[in-house]
Amino acid sequence: MKGMQHLRDLSFQFYRSRLRVFKKPAFSWAGFFSLPEANKKSQDSTFGRQTIISFKIFSFFMLIEKCNLNHLPQLAMLFNEYRVHFGQESDLGVSYNFLKDRLENNQATIFAAINDDSREIMGFTLLYPMFSSLKAKSTWTLNDMFISERYRKFGVATGLLEQVKEFGSDTDAQWVTLKTGIENTSAQALYEKFGFKKDETHFYYYL
Repeated sequence: MKGMQHLRDLSFQFYRSRLRVFKKPAFSWAGFFSLPEANKKSQDSTFGRQTIISFKIFSFFMLIEKCNLNHLPQLAMLFNEYRVHFGQESDLGVSYNFLKDRLENNQATIFAAINDDSREIMGFTLLYPMFSSLKAKSTWTLNDMFISERYRKFGVATGLLEQVKEFGSDTDAQWVTLKTGIENTSAQALYEKFGFKKDETHFYYYL
């Protein structure tokens, strides 16, 4: 019994808000195991247009929510931490106002990974809408993704990317693009696991 409890403590399950269970297998890297089928259940609550994915990781549930102005106070603090991490000066006011403008003017789509117990935002990803003239379709640029340091290595980035992938499909986007540092091999491996392809045929220039 102790062995089974230990297994369950190290396991997680997906389930979506559309009154059905995620049937795809759990993430398969070492240390994570899916719960037995008998323990799976579906949510019976509705969250409007929000897409909610929740899964148990160790002792908490994670929700992926599409952000609105109600998320802004806490989201701005993590966004400020993100900017500082990449060499900008700390300025919570700038972070707050920037995100507020993007949300109010529908200029970005932001997803937040939220600890369902504490409602703490564990990480976020921010996408900007773009277009392909040749394909005559919309695209998305995954411009920012950041995970709070205390929640790294718990699958938060994976949950966010799963949502991004689904969102791109749901919005009939031609593609989702992103960029990452040449030295960031761990992020590259994660992106490639989700099917992102490295562009080997184009140079990108900045003015």
